[in-house]
Amino acid sequence: MIPVFSEIRAQAWKFGTIGLGIVSLGLGVTVFVLDRHADKLQASLTTCNANLTTARNNVTILEASIAAQNLSIQNLKDESKRRTDAAAKALVEAQKRTRVAERRVETLRDRPIEGSTLEARVLSVDGMVLETIK
Repeated sequence: MIPVFSEIRAQAWKFGTIGLGIVSLGLGVTVFVLDRHADKLQASLTTCNANLTTARNNVTILEASIAAQNLSIQNLKDESKRRTDAAAKALVEAQKRTRVAERRVETLRDRPIEGSTLEARVLSVDGMVLETIK
């Protein structure tokens, strides 16, 4: 017996409905799986953003620490230079005073002590010392 057009049409609708149901079920499973992957990806993205924020904060803190350290080093260099310059000036002044003192000593050593008595000679030396100190 040859199927009638209405039977073919009914069979087509039946197979079509079953096929669309299977496709719909497959799409539902696919959407479910993709939704789970999307949730995992969103969680990973949130973690990455948190790590990026932490890294940026760490970079900011490190840069501030390096800037403070560089400032401290520069301050130490400046203080060291100031003290070295002061020490060099003090050395020059001490050398000048040493030369003056050496000349005074040579002057005293080369001068004859005058006087015939001990008291006269002590007064002569005392006068020379006072004259040299002035």
